[in-house]
Amino acid sequence: MRTYLKRIKSHSGYWSCERCIQRGVQWPLRTVITAVPRPAPKVPSSKETAQKPKKKIKTTIQLRDTNAEPRTNDNFYTYCKSDENPDEHIPNFYDLSPFSEIDFNMVTGFIIDSMHTLYVAFSRRLQGITSIKHEGRIKAELLAAADACLLLFKKCKSLEFDRFVRQLSNSVKNNKDAELRQFLYYLLYPVFYKILDKEQLDNLLLLPQAMLLLGSYNPEPVSIEKSTEATKRLKRYVEEMKQFGYPIRFLTHNLIHLPEDVIEHETGIET
Repeated sequence: MRTYLKRIKSHSGYWSCERCIQRGVQWPLRTVITAVPRPAPKVPSSKETAQKPKKKIKTTIQLRDTNAEPRTNDNFYTYCKSDENPDEHIPNFYDLSPFSEIDFNMVTGFIIDSMHTLYVAFSRRLQGITSIKHEGRIKAELLAAADACLLLFKKCKSLEFDRFVRQLSNSVKNNKDAELRQFLYYLLYPVFYKILDKEQLDNLLLLPQAMLLLGSYNPEPVSIEKSTEATKRLKRYVEEMKQFGYPIRFLTHNLIHLPEDVIEHETGIET
């Protein structure tokens, strides 16, 4: 929706980041091996050998720089490809956003909200833990243990939420926002303690730590010290994801920009 309103590159484009100037890179997502059948020889021979399987590398556009130059409101309409500038953030200079006619802040005026950024990225990480080999999938018996913990916590649901968190093996792709919030704030550590490797769990715990530093549901302004510390933890989360070999998709990259709106609008991240 922001792409449509701002008339910019969509989330899958090379220059898609709304807050910093960097060209995304095609990065290997995983290797898919496709078997090639051996053709039947006309004359049987002991020298006939099967063709080697072909390896097809699947890639995705990833935004891997956590310290790129920020975009600004004043320079928004210079982010268009030219002889001097390779940036293609604005794909068509003859189809500009109607918001430009009212002198709207085209960078800071559009919030990168936590619900459609952090919680979606968190959900994708949970999918990796439960079912994707190259993104931290755990063994079946460990997943069953995590499900047993969630079944136990179903009986002592937090009062702030109407829903309980369903078992990961059955509903990880369909978790509602309230489930993801409850999981992140309350259940992440007790469910995954001694189930995830320590470095994996420590990495995931950076997310609730950052959200609490950014004020969570508190409507009061967040101090610069706390927002700066939250930015460090979110950048650390992304950098460690790179070390694990996990993809840095559009939403994962956008985590590092969440504190900017907390500072700009002087309120907790959830409000």
